[in-house]
Amino acid sequence: MATVKKQRVRFDFFQVLQFDKNSDEDTICDISKFLQEINGVKPLENRVKSYFGEPVRMDSIHVEPDHEELTYFHLTRMRDEGIASTTEKTEKLTDLNLSTDDFIAEDANCIFDSKLRVLMLQRNIHSLSQSGLLEYLKLMYSDLHEGKDANISFEPVPDIESVKQALNATKYNQLAVKFASNNVNVLPNMLEKFLGVFKATFDSIGGDSLSLVISIDRGNKSGLKSAEMRSLINDVKNNKSIFSSVLVKGKQGDAPVEIYDLINGKYSVYHTFVASKKVGGDKQKRIHLNPVSVEEEMIRMYVTVDKCRSVVMHNLGITG
Repeated sequence: MATVKKQRVRFDFFQVLQFDKNSDEDTICDISKFLQEINGVKPLENRVKSYFGEPVRMDSIHVEPDHEELTYFHLTRMRDEGIASTTEKTEKLTDLNLSTDDFIAEDANCIFDSKLRVLMLQRNIHSLSQSGLLEYLKLMYSDLHEGKDANISFEPVPDIESVKQALNATKYNQLAVKFASNNVNVLPNMLEKFLGVFKATFDSIGGDSLSLVISIDRGNKSGLKSAEMRSLINDVKNNKSIFSSVLVKGKQGDAPVEIYDLINGKYSVYHTFVASKKVGGDKQKRIHLNPVSVEEEMIRMYVTVDKCRSVVMHNLGITG
């Protein structure tokens, strides 16, 4: 029996900000009316913008019927390069012949919360990133508002639980630390022990920063020493200003390996979708994720089952 193919998808969260010329500060921004402006642009080809030479289009846009504060929208990035196909019976790759108006679609589903001014963005390997989405919105705003600048930006929602999750890991695979070289003399004791004799050479070598990676071989089942790792994680928690980056790879029980960003943690969640269908007997063929199914799951994750909205509010310090 063929194995059902699955796809693990990440969702990132950003607060939408706008530069306020009167106060020289950024304020949270409601883009829901602007999204409806884009929805009024017809036909669809008039919504196409170029991002690094590839067409990008915002397709479906609507307010969620049961959650009026939430606006769903869908973006399609259209690729026409580097596409090839093969079969099980040969190693030969064959170019996929596309006509001039045909593209490979890479899509992303998004939800905007007008009350929190927060964006939930689906991330795929080839889909539009947050910087691509931001560029698209700026280009559309300029078109619809006589060349004016939208002055908007995306600020990642912080993951204030990353240290706690790292401490709860049952196996540690890797530690990656980066800090300014002038902080070498104020490092916590645990890191001083790791550096050992190399610490005395930094002044003579020069340089502005130092990166240190400690990891295990793939076959190592026990991982890095847990007690020592937890002690170091606590040291980092109490001395965050010393470091520019601290990443810990680990896992809890049988869960997949996660990356815990102890300094610049960004709140993200994951969901695994079935990404195949049965074809011809018991074979499974990978298929594109249905945007409607992704939208429904995002709503469940955000406001009902996983209550991501409550986590976002907690991480941003929003009450009520």
